[in-house]
Order: sequence, then C-alpha cells, then structure tokens
Amino acid sequence: MKTNRPVNTLKHFLFLGIVPSVIFITLAVLSFTWVQNIHMSNAVQSDLNSSYHLFYGELYKEAAVLNLLAEQLAESRDARNAFLGGERERLLKVARPFFQNLSAEYDITHCYFHTVERNVFLRVHYPDLHGDPIDRFTLREAERTGSVSYGLELGTMGTLTLRVVTPWRVDGRVIGYLELGKEIDQVLDEMKKILEIDLVLIVDKQYLDKEKWGQGEYGSPGEAGDWDQFSDFVVFAMSREKMPPVIQVDLSRPHHFHENLILEFREAGQQYLAGFAPLLDASNKDIGDIILIKNFTELKTVAQRVTLVVLFGYFFSILLYIGFVFAYLRRIKCADSDSGTGDKDIQPS
Repeated sequence: MKTNRPVNTLKHFLFLGIVPSVIFITLAVLSFTWVQNIHMSNAVQSDLNSSYHLFYGELYKEAAVLNLLAEQLAESRDARNAFLGGERERLLKVARPFFQNLSAEYDITHCYFHTVERNVFLRVHYPDLHGDPIDRFTLREAERTGSVSYGLELGTMGTLTLRVVTPWRVDGRVIGYLELGKEIDQVLDEMKKILEIDLVLIVDKQYLDKEKWGQGEYGSPGEAGDWDQFSDFVVFAMSREKMPPVIQVDLSRPHHFHENLILEFREAGQQYLAGFAPLLDASNKDIGDIILIKNFTELKTVAQRVTLVVLFGYFFSILLYIGFVFAYLRRIKCADSDSGTGDKDIQPS
C-alpha cells in the first residue's frame, strides 16, 4: 500500500512556515511604527526647542531695532533742550509725533524719559503719570553698565513688555535714559509669522498685583485678561484665539507638574504638539511659562502613509508566500498522482 506521508510532512512544513513569517513581519512592522513615532516625536520636540531659543533670538532682534529708534530720538536737539530745561510739556510736544509714528510703524507701546536718578520725567504714552521712581532691572542695569539694557519685564499696571533702556549721552555725559517698550502681544504676532508656531505666555500670580492687574492702557483683553481663569497663573498673551482644553487642564496644576511637559492633542481635525518652557524676564528670573504649540499634521500624514506602504508590503508578502505554498503543493500532488498511475499500469497481472 502506497503512503503520502512525505507529502503530508512537506505540507505541514510549508504551512507551519507561514506562522513564524507572520510573527516576524508583524514584529518588524510594529517595530518600524514604534521607531517612526519616536523619531517623529523627537523631531517635533527638537523643533519646539529650536523655536524656544529662536523666541529669545527674535527678542534680541526686536531690542536692537528699539535701540536704534531710541538713538534717533536722542539725536533730537529740541528733545534734548526740553529735557535739560525741565520743560515737560515742550518735550511732550516734540516726542509725541515721534512716538505716534513709531506706534504706527513698529507697534511701539511705551516711551519714557528717565532722569539720572531713575525717576520718570515723562511717559509719552501716559503723560499724566510722572515723577515716580523706577526700580526695574533694565533701568538699573543700564545705569550700572552705562550701556543698553533690554528684556521682558512686568509693569506696575499688569503688563508684560519688551523694554529697551538706552543711556542718553551729551558730550560724553549721561543726562538721562530713554526707554522704548513693546507689549508682548505685538511681539508674539510677529514671532508667529517668523517661527510658524503658536505661543502662549503665562505668568505666575506671585509676581503680580491683583489690584493693578489689567489697569494698563495696553492690558490684554478677553480670555487672556481673566485673573480667575487659573489658580496660580495668568495668561498674558496668546498668538491663537483659544486655549486648547488639554492645556487648560495642566495649567490648573502647580507649576512643577507641567515643567518641560510635552502634550499631544487633536483640534479641528489637526494634530498638535505642545511644549512648556520657562519664561525668563530681563534678570533671567523664571516668572512663568512659554507654551509652544506646533501643528504637525502634515508630518503625521506622511508618517501614516509610510506605515500604510509598509503594511501593504507586509500583506502582499504574506499572500505571495501562501500562493507559493498552494502552487507548490498542487504541483507535488499532480506529480504524485502521475507517479501513482504509472506504477499501477506496470504491475503484473
């Protein structure tokens, strides 16, 4: 009696070969997807880190422009004579048109004339308030070093401003200090275009006075001006219309919970990654957080397409292997049938 044991063994061997192949390719695809997601996440996080450093780089560029504008004002003979003569109203008439032009062209929001004793001689943007001493870091640093000082600083009226203080010299002698400032809202709008990223600036309430919050002429309106929105922080400025809910949840927690935190979320069908980084003022003090929000939908879409291509290759290879097994077994079966028929014909009667 003829047996098909070798053929059956071969069938089992070939079919069993599919199992480790499936396991191997599945693990390979999963590993590829895992590595790809890590690579994509690292790439976006690197982009966020770069944007954070570029943020301060752009602040430096803005400060350089403000310093040049302050030097132009310092060259005005009428402004110098009015300041040295103690003629505040005359100085206001000279400086106001200059300030209005700067406001229209460069979004300048603050313009000060300080005495050498660091008292405000004139606030061009708020002329009714003057004579008060200023103890801000930028002014003290300009006095200490005799050179330009700049940085982000909190104002007495609850504002966060990029300030540039320039020593005002006549014949080599410092006669006072010129200060120009730009509200952070204006700075963020420009940075969003340059960095192609959304930014949210929050400040710890311990550095603010609730009674004076929002009293500034250029105070942040709407959602960004709500003192009671979060327990420990105030949103000073946003380059987007609304705060993502997932970020609001983390802002309800103490500062150390979201320090250097990275969040991924979806909004309006788009994929975003948000990162928290320290917000440093002119004295390098950590006063809050910069939240950088990056839309990486396009990158995610490309990654998904690559994954689909790999999965297609995976299923195609499995089907190809199964087709090969069936074709090979069919060929063996046919050959076995032919061999069996031939043997029967030559047997003696």
